[in-house]
Amino acid sequence: MTDMFWRLLGLMRPYTLPIVLGFICLMLATPAQMFPPLVWKYVVDEVIMNRKVEHLLPAMLVMLAVHLAGMGLSAARTYLLGVAGQRFVADLRNRLHEKLMRQSVRYHHDRKTGDQMSRVMGDVDTLQEVVINGVDNILGNALSLIWVAGIIVWLNWKVGTLTLLPLAVVAVMVWFFNLKVKGLYRAIRDRLGDLSAKLQENLLGVLVVKAFAREAYEQERFQQVNAEYTAISLKGVKVRSVYFPGVMTVGFLSNIAMIGAGAYFVLKGEFTIGGLVAYRGYWWQLFAPVFSLAQINEMVQRAIAAASRVFEVLDAPEEVTDAPDA
Repeated sequence: MTDMFWRLLGLMRPYTLPIVLGFICLMLATPAQMFPPLVWKYVVDEVIMNRKVEHLLPAMLVMLAVHLAGMGLSAARTYLLGVAGQRFVADLRNRLHEKLMRQSVRYHHDRKTGDQMSRVMGDVDTLQEVVINGVDNILGNALSLIWVAGIIVWLNWKVGTLTLLPLAVVAVMVWFFNLKVKGLYRAIRDRLGDLSAKLQENLLGVLVVKAFAREAYEQERFQQVNAEYTAISLKGVKVRSVYFPGVMTVGFLSNIAMIGAGAYFVLKGEFTIGGLVAYRGYWWQLFAPVFSLAQINEMVQRAIAAASRVFEVLDAPEEVTDAPDA
């Protein structure tokens, strides 16, 4: 898995500039997203409690300015990484096509055309989703999680610590999920390749099928391959149906800890109402990255399966090609 990850990063080297600029925008935009709840705290604790109405408008204007700056940086990041992603896909497909064209007739005879098409089209799309969007989301959500965790501990270390404790359970859940799906997603990609190959075979040979009245036979064969793909896909559905609700439940436990502990310390005079209001703003910013990272982890497992199929094509030894006049 590690070797495959570094190979994927190597494929991204030609697009270093837009990727680096995109991630710089990401790092600058993330703190801007963390700013509004701190303004809420200031408004409650300083403006409302101390009746400083003259401070209300400046606070709102500052919050708006920070938000607009963050949105501008986010838009730039989306554009830069989107450009890199499209170029990555185009170049990788060109490399795969060139590799396939250099292979001998025997190479293609021994392999299903539909499966090769599935690798060039579907598997490359899956890689783009993770290599660009996935890495962007992983870094973005990780930065958000670090910022939020630091802020809520800074506001009140007792409430912050209790709020963060349930997240350790998520790490254990992710580990078990990876064990479950490591081989499963590769099997799903392989069955999809078989299904694509069968469909391509039937469409190319439809005249022969009709000439020999083999429609019912070919339909039965297609249904069998489709049933195998559906069966293995349902195993993935079963695993995900337990995994994602479990992550959401753990996230809700952190919400309970935040409200319960926050209210308790407010009553004891060790926390402010404004701080509790800010915590409510930070809860979603804390939980959303956790849930997103759980989803991205599932996406990464799919990409690993797709990458192994793509690299099988790129790494295949080139047999002696047929002479042009053979």
